[in-house]
Amino acid sequence: MNPSSHRQRNYHACHWVQVATCDGLRLDGMLHDDSWDVTTKAGNAERPIVLLMHGAGANFYGPSLINRVGTHLSRLGWPVLRVNNRGHDGWHVAFRGGGVTQMGAAFERLEESLWDVEAWLGWIRRNGYRRVILAGHSLGAFKVVYFLSCLREQTAPETNSWRTDLQIETAIAISPPCLSQSLFTLSSHGEQFSETIRACHAMLERGEEENIFRAEYPFRMLISPGCYLNKYASGERFNFTHWYANLSDPVLWMYGEAELQAHEALSRGVQVLKQDLTLNHRMIIVPDADHFFTGTSRDVCLAAEQWVEPFRT
Repeated sequence: MNPSSHRQRNYHACHWVQVATCDGLRLDGMLHDDSWDVTTKAGNAERPIVLLMHGAGANFYGPSLINRVGTHLSRLGWPVLRVNNRGHDGWHVAFRGGGVTQMGAAFERLEESLWDVEAWLGWIRRNGYRRVILAGHSLGAFKVVYFLSCLREQTAPETNSWRTDLQIETAIAISPPCLSQSLFTLSSHGEQFSETIRACHAMLERGEEENIFRAEYPFRMLISPGCYLNKYASGERFNFTHWYANLSDPVLWMYGEAELQAHEALSRGVQVLKQDLTLNHRMIIVPDADHFFTGTSRDVCLAAEQWVEPFRT
């Protein structure tokens, strides 16, 4: 087979798409679906579309674990929508509500992630799809299960009409963090964590809310003080062990064995999760895998393939 015919064989139609969230933030994405009609904007109403949610600092166009999963599923014939959420890239200038604001992993607020998922579900509904599968990695996986939990409690925003006839079939949550202030405090890094919280409050008191500093725990990253307090020091608001029982939709949870060994607080949260998983949930621990599943991403792709196959028809 010559190179040109190889490229033609693996070609899949893709379309750049955009949405605006209820707070006026523009988000971009890429649709991979040979059946989507660009003229009528009509997708396949019978087959579910897979909505991918990236983690903190990632995006829909760069290399990442969730994008590899999307590529794998797309090659199997699944419609796939890769999208940005407001936590894309470490920091960027965004246009929101007619003004300019700082956004990205260093500035986002987790409760606002509901608006991102809602906006993309609205796009899916308006473009002819009637069934959807949610999939995310890292903080993107957290945003997926957080949205489903809020949806169950009827606290997700009602800004779009997608709920009328768009069915969420299932979700794939790959390494969602357990954002528990108490678990972080009780860990062996508890004093370091508490000191970081005090430093964040001091920065806010000095009017340095837009300053970025380097946090070491619970994750090493550049972040603003307000964002740090929102993500990691909101009590148990974002601790999935407090609300995962609300998730009536079937969910595939995946973690890396080495990842759990390296993160004490996460390991404790996952232990709680494993004890009470309902029958329509499943957990997979990939041997020797770190948070990014380095060298084991194929295991993730195959597990995702097997999980979604029953929802194909």
